[in-house]
Order: sequence, then structure tokens, then C-alpha cells
Amino acid sequence: MEPSEAEVGLPNLSGLVRAGIDRLRAKLLDLSMANRLLNFKHSEKSRTHIRVVDEIPEVLFGKLEDAKNLLFAWIDEPDSEPADERAPEFREALAGRKERDEKYLEERQKLRHGGTKRQISKLDRALRDRIRILKSKLFFIATTWIQNSRQFVRATEL
Repeated sequence: MEPSEAEVGLPNLSGLVRAGIDRLRAKLLDLSMANRLLNFKHSEKSRTHIRVVDEIPEVLFGKLEDAKNLLFAWIDEPDSEPADERAPEFREALAGRKERDEKYLEERQKLRHGGTKRQISKLDRALRDRIRILKSKLFFIATTWIQNSRQFVRATEL
């Protein structure tokens, strides 16, 4: 017995429907950069999301999926100023460099109306980093000089 015309068309219709559903599903699951659930910037001031640290994502997802109670602890902001930058010597060096550092002074002059707090903070951070680099280079030079002078003294003693 041969299949009827309607029965022959059924598997094709089923495939068509399945393909249509797959296309619609792909539209619902937007993996592009336009999807705000996947592509967003963490903002320190945001009230729309939280950051979970020191958790394995799969374990956290399992707990959320099982509707388990979760306890979130507040983490204090890290100290924005490193301890060595609070030292009087560093503060003196920073104050002196703010008056003499050509790059800092040039960038400060480029700012309109004195610059925003964020722009000034960025310039200050760059200056602090330059002072730290200079400090580490001077330390390297001093230790190298000390090592070389010890070797020189030993050589002259022989």
C-alpha cells in the first residue's frame, strides 16, 4: 500500500516547523554584543548587578537553580593609595614632581578649565607611577654600584 500524498508531505512539514522554531530560538538567544545580559561594563556605582567573587560559576548556578538561600558578604573597597605612597619621602617627591615634571605640567595645561576630577586623578596616577619607576631604577643602580664596588675592593685586596 502506497503512502498518501498527505503522509509523504508530513516529514517535510515537520522539518520545516523544526527549522522555523530553531530560527526563532536563535533570535531569542542573542549572543551578539547587542545583548545587554552578556555585554555590559561593571560599574562601581551600579545598582542593577552584583559581583560574585571566589565562587565556581557552575556551583553558584546550581545553587541558584535549586533555589537555595545564598548569603552575600560585603567586601570593603581596597585601599586606593599604596602604603609606600603614604610615606613622607614619597609625598615630598610627588609634590616636587608636580611642580617640575614636564610631561605632567604639559598634560595639565592641555586640560580645559583645569580638568575634571577624573582627568586630574589619571594624571596624578601616571606621575606616581613614573616616580615609582624612577625609584626602582635608582634602587637598581645603587645596588649594582654597591655590588660592583665590593667586587672592586676584593680584587684590590688580592
